[in-house]
Amino acid sequence: MHLAKTTVFRRSMIALVVVAALLLLGRVLLPIVMEHYVNRQLRDMEAYHGAVADVDVAIIRGEYALKDLILQKRGAGIPQPFVSATRIELGLDWSAIWAGEWVGTVHAVEPVLAFVDGPTPDTSQEGAGGDWLDRLDTLIPFRLNSLTVENGTAFLYKSEQSGSTRRVLRVHAIDVEGQNFTNIRESDDKVFSTIAITATVEETGLFRLSAEIDPLSDPPVLTVDAELTGLPLTSLNPLLETYANLDAEAGRVEVFLELASAEGRFDGYIKPLIHDAEILNLDEEGSFFGKLWEGVAEVAKNILENDETDRVGAEIPMQGELTAVDSALIPALFSILQNAFIEALSVGLGHTIGLADVTEGEDTDGGS
Repeated sequence: MHLAKTTVFRRSMIALVVVAALLLLGRVLLPIVMEHYVNRQLRDMEAYHGAVADVDVAIIRGEYALKDLILQKRGAGIPQPFVSATRIELGLDWSAIWAGEWVGTVHAVEPVLAFVDGPTPDTSQEGAGGDWLDRLDTLIPFRLNSLTVENGTAFLYKSEQSGSTRRVLRVHAIDVEGQNFTNIRESDDKVFSTIAITATVEETGLFRLSAEIDPLSDPPVLTVDAELTGLPLTSLNPLLETYANLDAEAGRVEVFLELASAEGRFDGYIKPLIHDAEILNLDEEGSFFGKLWEGVAEVAKNILENDETDRVGAEIPMQGELTAVDSALIPALFSILQNAFIEALSVGLGHTIGLADVTEGEDTDGGS
């Protein structure tokens, strides 16, 4: 009897050692296998190609991480990678798994996007075309339920015919929190996905966006509030000089947006406000037309600027069907004139747009 117990114990220990050895071997080999697989997926794309420096695997947590990801447009000769990231973690969403759904999360650490506006489509880098999104999708072996971005950055570059590029816009300190993309919670009411974004434009412009989206609806049901505040016009000079041949010497810009969409319709507004603006036309040769434009711009500013607030602004309505966007010019012009001669537009979101503005309601007047 004692011998039989000893034999069973010895076999159990051998089995335990074998399992531990297999787990250890898997822990050593799995990152190597995963790194090879990921790099092959990123290398064999059409318009873009990429690579990762390393892959970390956490078997118990059901997570793996891509380290030092690079994704670049193929054959364009653009020095800036389209996407780079210090670390991208892909894992299981355990809170959802306990609810019976096999879904996952993505957490991107210090991702950088570089958009390049080149003289031709071949020398531009916009992310359009190719199958890079599909390939990245193959790296996530589950439905995505949440996305977070930590300290991201986005650049816009202008590329010249000579191949040189210059930065015209920077958005940094981008934080994103997106939850419940797969709408896993059971409820009699609609359960919306939520997205919250904060970022800094150039040095001091503060951007905020919050959105609620029904991921199961088609056409989409959503509400969006966004605002950009505290942005000096002078910080936009690279952008203004590149695309409008203008130079801002003073002023501040703010933009507010509200939008709701349901049942194939949308309703909302965008309200840009410019405070204390001093904008000059750049004309190296000082031509007659350059001076004329500068004079016209100054006259228009003096006419349209509100006397009490030194603010130029417009509340531009956006209404219509999803297939026929109607952002009318005449309401925009009327709003500018209203701001100039009647009253200053209020600074901030009006919080006047909601789903009730785009959904069918009951007739409140008895049908008359």
